[in-house]
Amino acid sequence: MAKTYIAGYDGSDASRAALRFATLIASTAAGEVLAATVYLKAARSFGKGAADGPVGALDEQSRSGAEQLLAQGAVPDAMRRVIGARSAAEGLHELAEDTHASLLAVGVTHRGTLGRLVPGSVGEHLLHGAPCPVAVVPGDFTEGPVRTVGVAYANSEESAAALRAGEDLARRFGARLIVITVLDPSLSFAAAPGIPYVTGDLLAELEQRLKLDTQQVVDALASELDTDVRFLVGPAGKTLVDACQDDVDLLVTASRGYGPANSVLLGSVSRHLVDHAPCPVVVVPRDAPAEEVPEPAEATA
Repeated sequence: MAKTYIAGYDGSDASRAALRFATLIASTAAGEVLAATVYLKAARSFGKGAADGPVGALDEQSRSGAEQLLAQGAVPDAMRRVIGARSAAEGLHELAEDTHASLLAVGVTHRGTLGRLVPGSVGEHLLHGAPCPVAVVPGDFTEGPVRTVGVAYANSEESAAALRAGEDLARRFGARLIVITVLDPSLSFAAAPGIPYVTGDLLAELEQRLKLDTQQVVDALASELDTDVRFLVGPAGKTLVDACQDDVDLLVTASRGYGPANSVLLGSVSRHLVDHAPCPVVVVPRDAPAEEVPEPAEATA
């Protein structure tokens, strides 16, 4: 059964970038790409004198406009999906559930004063409840080769799901896999009450323990992968973004791990990555299943 990769499409440059990204990912697994445009359904009135005719006419007009938007964007007929819903996020969510999508890509359309995603935007809502991994794609993304896949790894069940996804993507693209672990003394640990961070021998011990744990996980990965481990110390979000500046084409990170199973709930680090990383960021739910990967010859073709 072909995998389904959805891109939210509204005709903007950012949505076209999301579509390019979904197409690129799908090409490695002979997957199906859907460019989904959501139109807002008119509110229904109930009670005496309520009429469905005008509401239906408004819906039909909105649907026609959405179809024209896809046509004007030169989106092939087979890729077009038009959905009516109360909000764009709801429509994309329902489509992802109905198609058992492997990925939902959204472009960065608006920029807030502190980052990419404006609170309350479509991307913001999807990241807090999508049934599958969500890719947040910068508007300037081009279909260049993916030579390096980075994974933000923190030695948790959530990070294990992200690592599986990153390993899968690296194998598909024939890319190098970089597993990045950050020790953030000021946020992750406390030496004692009133001491906000660890230093000296305790910090060195924590570093050594995390390095060993990460290396053991990486050593268990597929032997054919070109894999590297980076262990860094500093503020987690900023340090991870800095690590991606030069040679990471795609970054995979985990959700926070709270909330309903399978949902994508952002913590502060994942949110910082989504807002500031220079490359597409794929946020993976903790229970995301590993995809079946085609043989290398098929993936290359």
